[in-house]
Amino acid sequence: FKDFHCEEMFLPRRKSKHIYCVELHWAQHVFLGNERGNTIEDLFLRAVKVETPILSYETLNLVDTFIHSALHLIMAHPKDMRLNWVYDIALLARGLHVPDDWIQLQKRCAQWGARLAVEQSFTIAQMWTNLQLPKGFENFSSWPKPAEVERAAIKNTLQRHDRPDIYWKLCLAHSSSPIKKILISLRILFPHPDFMRQKYTHSATRYVLFLYFRYWWSWFVRSWRYIKKTIS
Repeated sequence: FKDFHCEEMFLPRRKSKHIYCVELHWAQHVFLGNERGNTIEDLFLRAVKVETPILSYETLNLVDTFIHSALHLIMAHPKDMRLNWVYDIALLARGLHVPDDWIQLQKRCAQWGARLAVEQSFTIAQMWTNLQLPKGFENFSSWPKPAEVERAAIKNTLQRHDRPDIYWKLCLAHSSSPIKKILISLRILFPHPDFMRQKYTHSATRYVLFLYFRYWWSWFVRSWRYIKKTIS
């Protein structure tokens, strides 16, 4: 299901504050047809090394981290943003060097299809943290213009939670054959039990059938609300 998901999630079988779920990605993001201009290889080439007394590791450089955080905030979680994610945006922005990092941010966010996500994340961070953008970069009309595919992706992202038809259509957008579309449709209707546990509860696998009914009921409610709103 690499055309449907960009990650695999491994969940603990029992709930504990000492046990965490592990999420492994083979792509950084698959945001409804808007993933472009960036590869995992590019991220590794630009990665920075962090040394600590007990371990060393590579992580995204500051510009890539900012773009990823903006996409995560605006496109991955438009309906359930967290204030600490907004504060992360402010902290990362204050760490960008003027003008080099900001020039790279302008170019790279357009390449990624994240131009609008970056602008909107800045707007939210300014509202909540009084973030001030450096002189020469505060006017987004001077930034690269977002592509039409990005504008459509932002619109679809904001609607996909309320319109199951758009969500379904977007999930099938990358599938390459009718058989693949059928398999992905079945996965949408019958998610993996681990997904159900992660979405609703970390325990009680005996009640997994109840969780499916709860999942299908949420689809019905959203569809009914959309139909009523369309009729009215």
